[in-house]
Amino acid sequence: MLTNNYSGFLSSCVSLAPISSAEFLVSVVSGALRFAFYGPQDPRVQLLNYLGDRQMLLVMDNFEHVLEGAGFLAECLTSAPGVKFLVTSRERLNLLGEWLFEVEGMSVPERGQTEGTEDYSVVQLFLQSARRVWAGFTLSETEKPHVVRICQLVGGMPLGIELAAAHVRTLACREIAVEIEHSLSFLAASFRDAPERRRSLRATFDHSWKFLSEEERRAFRNLSVFRGGFGREAAEQATGASLLLLSALMDKSLLRRNAQGRYDMHELVRQYALDKLSEAGETETLRRRHRDWYLEFAERAAPAGLWGSVNVAVLNQFETERDNLRAALEWSMQHGEAEEGLRLTRALVWFWYVRSDFAEGWQWLERALTLSMGASAAIRADVMHRAGVMALQQGDYERAVPLLKAALELFLELGDPEAEWAILDLGLIAFYQGDHEQAATLMQESLDLFQAGGHGEHSASARIYLGLVAYYRGDYEQASALLQASLPTLREIDDGVGIARALHGLGMVTRRQGDYARAQALFAEGLTTARERGARLEIVQCLEGLAGAAYAQRQLRRAARLFGAAGTLRRTIGAALSPGARVDYERDVAAVRAQLDEKTFAMEWAEGQALTMEQAMEYALSGEHGSAE
Repeated sequence: MLTNNYSGFLSSCVSLAPISSAEFLVSVVSGALRFAFYGPQDPRVQLLNYLGDRQMLLVMDNFEHVLEGAGFLAECLTSAPGVKFLVTSRERLNLLGEWLFEVEGMSVPERGQTEGTEDYSVVQLFLQSARRVWAGFTLSETEKPHVVRICQLVGGMPLGIELAAAHVRTLACREIAVEIEHSLSFLAASFRDAPERRRSLRATFDHSWKFLSEEERRAFRNLSVFRGGFGREAAEQATGASLLLLSALMDKSLLRRNAQGRYDMHELVRQYALDKLSEAGETETLRRRHRDWYLEFAERAAPAGLWGSVNVAVLNQFETERDNLRAALEWSMQHGEAEEGLRLTRALVWFWYVRSDFAEGWQWLERALTLSMGASAAIRADVMHRAGVMALQQGDYERAVPLLKAALELFLELGDPEAEWAILDLGLIAFYQGDHEQAATLMQESLDLFQAGGHGEHSASARIYLGLVAYYRGDYEQASALLQASLPTLREIDDGVGIARALHGLGMVTRRQGDYARAQALFAEGLTTARERGARLEIVQCLEGLAGAAYAQRQLRRAARLFGAAGTLRRTIGAALSPGARVDYERDVAAVRAQLDEKTFAMEWAEGQALTMEQAMEYALSGEHGSAE
């Protein structure tokens, strides 16, 4: 269709879907322009002459299957400087004058979001497409989260949305989402007037697949084993995909690269590639290579031991690779590869511990325990110890105690210095259960063993916990001395998590001694340090401390909001309060509630509950505070 715009500038859309070869390109362009050839002169020359002095925008749609014709566009740009092209293609043209603009799927709501979802274009497209096949379709409140999930599963891809919506006459939106998760083949429809390659997503991907070289096909299907993206080194080492192949797949719109330099695939493209890997009979080989790469990565990057110095950059690397690490763990455990599965689990415990992902850590370790029966005594002891720590942090002492005692027995038999940590953890359980005398005895024993064994860098942890025991016994002077004594060692080994824990303890002591401003400063410093390390448990503890300090300084509304935030976040990470800490927490919350009217307390509490962890930290560290009214 030829349209006339202002200033004599013409534009025309040229659909290339009907042609199968670049040799027809001149004909289809001339047809769109309604230009008639004349005489025996070469039609290509006639068309170039016709375009020569014109100002025109030609929109060339679906150019990827006539890429050999890119030279014609280059000729046009040279002989007709007033002609510009807007080209849609799954593969770049590789012309000097080419400017690339990557077209992503439409933006989608967050998972679980229901408010304002109908304002998103992607949801509006779903509704429009659904009503074309069922005029009476309405979006109920119960269906909203499932429509959001559908939009997420197809990555906002318009064709995926249209194909999914075509099923609303026969399936509920929840069922559509489940089918998409189960199989890419579900996204298909029998529209008679649609090109074959647009009747299903598989057909669309098949269209791209047939233009790949054998080497590109191999790289494409191999890369499907990655989850949540991957780096260049991982691609090359785990799947054999070179930089040249990665670039080729990006040029064909089968790979994306983000600002951080990581590659990834649209999830539906990944599913298609995974099917191709299965068809090639290479799934198990590539999954094992993927697992081996991430096992080597985890063991190389993890700090020595479960506690101690945590490198923030390494922590962030593990966070970035979390989905790949989960996939590697899952594959090892499903295939009964006990040694590799146990080694990978052991290498990840420090990460779960620092991130306060105690529930996830426990789930993996519980599965690892079933694999450890045939493993060496050293590995069994490590797995039981780490599982006991995860159970301890969740307040599940019935599981934690026997695991830690069994681990301690093996450590002692093996002469493994990890026994010192197991004793400290048993002391921590006694502390959480309110037996301060037994806790102090075990913690002091571990401290003595750390020092006698030349592990002075570990003594700081024992001093922190001994300081907390002294605090709850009411001996604030001893508590302060022990906590202060831990800081030089913690700073020397750059143990930010331990520093945050010690600062929190000092804040509690200082508050009890009546220096509320100093306590607030200590909690704030501890929060900042924990934030840098992503140590979620210590973040929550410092938020609770700042809430208590706000109450002590008569900042009641601020206290209510911070307590609301801290309570919700603690439940989110699944970390238990010790009996003494629970008494402090419940006493302070009750006091704040009593001194505010019920409406104000409820409002501030709800405001706190609605905050994300990042928002709660921003609020806690700001100068904002409410009045006592």
